[in-house]
Amino acid sequence: METLRPPDQTSARIIEAYCELLDSPALRLRFIRKAVARCQDEGVGQGARWPLFDRFRLRKIVVEELVPLLPAASKVPTSVRIAMTAYRFRVPIYAASAALSVGLVGIIAYLGVQVALASYATPAQANATAAAVAPSGVVLAADLPQYTAEQIWLVEQGEGYEVYSNGARILTEFETDGPARRFYGFPKNAETPDAAVERVGNPIGIVYHTSQSHIAPFKEEFNDKLQTSARALLDFVARRRLYNYVIDRFGRIYRVVRDENAADHAGNSVWADDEYNYLDLSGGTIGVCFEAEWRPDTRLAADEINEAQIYAGRVLTAMLRSKYGIDDSMCVTHALVSVSPSSRLIGFHMDWAHAFPFASIGLSDKYAVETPSIAEFGFDHDGQFDRAIGEIWPGIPLAESRLVESAAASGKRDTDHRRDLQQRYRNFKSWLSARDVEAGQGE
Repeated sequence: METLRPPDQTSARIIEAYCELLDSPALRLRFIRKAVARCQDEGVGQGARWPLFDRFRLRKIVVEELVPLLPAASKVPTSVRIAMTAYRFRVPIYAASAALSVGLVGIIAYLGVQVALASYATPAQANATAAAVAPSGVVLAADLPQYTAEQIWLVEQGEGYEVYSNGARILTEFETDGPARRFYGFPKNAETPDAAVERVGNPIGIVYHTSQSHIAPFKEEFNDKLQTSARALLDFVARRRLYNYVIDRFGRIYRVVRDENAADHAGNSVWADDEYNYLDLSGGTIGVCFEAEWRPDTRLAADEINEAQIYAGRVLTAMLRSKYGIDDSMCVTHALVSVSPSSRLIGFHMDWAHAFPFASIGLSDKYAVETPSIAEFGFDHDGQFDRAIGEIWPGIPLAESRLVESAAASGKRDTDHRRDLQQRYRNFKSWLSARDVEAGQGE
């Protein structure tokens, strides 16, 4: 199946506005796919030489794909009639507009579209990006209602599986154990590690990964290869105790390392909630791995990270959060938490450095959250990291701004303050290593 390119943002807003005229989610998705496909085939919104005529063509495409999907007995909406009228008279309109100022051109050209947007767009839709209407299935997942914690429970348990009330089906044939969970929270205002609070038992967060394994094309003729690759990955993960859960290309959820045990998934890592900083997150978080190969140009598409995997991630996340009381703030991606102690840089591992579908999983966007490793411990990022992800996530400049503010408040130069925070991290890390030795988990 051909993967469609998302339309430009203006086209996306127009398509989304007219999408509201359809009540059925299935019809909406069909309309979006057909409209986007025609825009792609006819080159609409791809740097057209005459933008005004391009918008007339866009409205024509939208109306032609929309009208057959409207209820047979319904009256054609006013905005649709306006759009078609504008298209019929596009030549004289364009000629008249060319004689006027640039401002008048814009007003006349977009009058019909603005009427439609004002009538039908909601605030959430106004903020949607072109990627949100890409026909990848993400729109449907994002629109699904969420279960409350008390609405999720274990419905049935059998040989090799568990079924939960929100639709999560967990396969357990590869299940194994691991070291018991044991981790520490460091109060945010603590200068030394002695104030750390030890925790055992239930996990307090989820870290999302990609397997970084080679993936076959998602086509029927590769079915045997897809199945073989999934089982090989699961065998490897179970032997190394790498993740608590793996979601394969078909959206099947496998529990590997049991929830009460720590999988070796997060490595050197830093994250925080409102009260505590956490280092080396494997002990306190559940590792969820999507079978995928993350790259800087990774997309949410059938051949890369598909709808079934995203939906599986959603129901698994809801189940785990309900079962263990995990706060949204502690559900994050590997790239966001991974650090290199030797280079004092973030992003040592890059899986999910961007494009993680937080909204579709039912979570808030952690790319927009102040990056704790920078704000709390003075970590930095280099040009190689910046180039790899294309555009740094918003939380990085937020953290750097707080770093500057805290340096000013302490009366130190920025470089000296950053160095002191990095030393604070090393002190905490050494203290943790000593605790691991005491517990027989380290050297």
